[in-house]
Amino acid sequence: MAIHSVSIKETGINYLSAVSGGLELSNQDRSEVFWSKSVSDLVDFVREVGLASTVYGSSTMDFAHEEGFEYYDDADKMWTQVLEAI
Repeated sequence: MAIHSVSIKETGINYLSAVSGGLELSNQDRSEVFWSKSVSDLVDFVREVGLASTVYGSSTMDFAHEEGFEYYDDADKMWTQVLEAI
């Protein structure tokens, strides 16, 4: 059996997670991952690679306070800022 990885530039961002007070963006098989606490860095990355037709969120997005954010919904707020900026 062969496992094939598809470049994030071909598929776009497919998955996001709250990690250590920032957002982690990745392709479907998570072979390529980008992480940042900076909204402007996240915006630049999204502009560079694009979004998949569907973007899934980890449960960490619902419990961001357990991942270094002050409040449970701060990761969602950060993602909203990214989307509004693109």
